[in-house]
Amino acid sequence: MSGLDLLSPESPAKSRTDFLFKVFDLNKDGLISPGELRGMLSAAMTEHDLPVSMVEIQKMVDATFAEYDANKDGYINLDEFAALAASNPSFLKPVTLQAQAIIDQKLKEGGSSKATAGGGGK
Repeated sequence: MSGLDLLSPESPAKSRTDFLFKVFDLNKDGLISPGELRGMLSAAMTEHDLPVSMVEIQKMVDATFAEYDANKDGYINLDEFAALAASNPSFLKPVTLQAQAIIDQKLKEGGSSKATAGGGGK
């Protein structure tokens, strides 16, 4: 599976989990460190204009590692990450392309721009 197929809602959850793991694994060592998770959470909060302090983000990181770092080595490996994804069904939503919603939005934008461009004064 490759390209946009990977982002389809019909693609296997494992493929999307593997892809998202690689996104979080910033240094590509096959493990997600607390720093990598902290950085990704911070970036996500900033991207969505969510006012979350670094103290709150660190609490999220600590809670995630306490629950999902099964071997307690201080890292989240792919199997642990898959367990996290499996127990949180909405976790994979960021890597699921909702093609129909995007097409509908583009059509709506195209229709409204034509309506405003053609309407108006005489």
